[in-house]
Formats: sequence, C-alpha cells, structure tokens
Amino acid sequence: MATRRARSDEDKLARRSQILDAACAVFDAGEVDEFTMEAVAAELDLVKGTLYRYFPTREGLLLALADDEYQHWFDRIDAALATPPAGDRFDTMARALVDQTLAEPRFLRLAALVPSVLERNVPFETAMQYKCGLMDRGRRTTELVAAWLQTSDARAGQLLIHLQAISTGLYHAANPAPIIVRVQSDPAYPGRRPDLRAELMHAARALVQAASSR
Repeated sequence: MATRRARSDEDKLARRSQILDAACAVFDAGEVDEFTMEAVAAELDLVKGTLYRYFPTREGLLLALADDEYQHWFDRIDAALATPPAGDRFDTMARALVDQTLAEPRFLRLAALVPSVLERNVPFETAMQYKCGLMDRGRRTTELVAAWLQTSDARAGQLLIHLQAISTGLYHAANPAPIIVRVQSDPAYPGRRPDLRAELMHAARALVQAASSR
C-alpha cells in the first residue's frame, strides 16, 4: 500500500476508510486487549502517527467502529421491516430484532464495550458527534418500529433502547472470561451458560408486548 500522506478531502476520506477496514481486521482477529494502534498501523504498513491524525485515541478508533456497526444494525432492521408484517406482528417483530442484532458478531462485541471502555477516553467533540449521530440515525428505525407495532414513537424508541441494553448484558453472560468458562464446564457447577439467542428472543418478545400495550 502506498504510504504517501493524504492531502485532499477525498484522499483523507479514503485513508480513514482504509484505517477502519484495518481496524476491523485487527479487532476480529483477537481479544480487545490485543487491539492496539500499533497493530492497526502494521496492518496498513503505516507509521502509528498517521492513525493519530484521524483518531486521537485507541478508544476513539474503536468507537468509530462501534458507530459503523450501529449504523449497519439500524439498516438491517429497516430492511427487515420494509414490508408489512404477515401473521403475528409481535412475533415477527421480535424475531426480526433478534436476527438483526445477532447477524454480525462484531456488533455486540463492540456494543458491549461502549459504555465501560470506549466512551472513557475520547474527546468531547468525538463523544458528542457519536451520541448525536446515533440519535439522528435511530429516528427512522424508531418510526418503522412504531408503525409496525401501531404504537407511539416514544414506546418504540424505548423498546430499542431496552433491547440494546439487554443484548449487551446477555452478551457478557453468554461470553464470559475463560476462567468462568472453566467454572461453568465443571460438573460441580449447578448452573449453565445462557443461550444468547434463546434468552434474547424471550426478552425481545416481552419488550415488544410491552411496547404494544395500551
């Protein structure tokens, strides 16, 4: 890859996109603790300083990945709700939400990191842009959900917020640390590891029903 400095706006957008693609590759290949600016720079054959011109912190780069994943999540839900529901709209809605939440493994991996890690070391401007961008993008999906369930935008928005919060919590429970995996695998352990899809489906049905109640 050429390493000349990007100077035009078009070149800078292209370089930013290249950095995000490389960051996805590094993130997907290992644990989050292994995600470093050095690893991303090496993936691109760039000096690390180039990355900092686009993303001032490691967390800022990961937050940009999370933002992309949220945009794709909204897009997937919109596509799933593009046609009127056939049959039980509540069950169809719950299945659509769960399917699109689990469609891309990277989404929940990143979403689970956002409040505890990724929002902790970013500039105010980055945080503001991220939060406002999500709110703006989410309005269209909220309106689609409201129309499908014949409920208010406020209830539809609450449904999506609660679904996201429950999804990340269940993700942590279903993907514990290695030592907890050993504990749960021991015959002496009285419990079981949660089935992410099954538990999320149970929660989504309850949330859809609550959003639809009058």
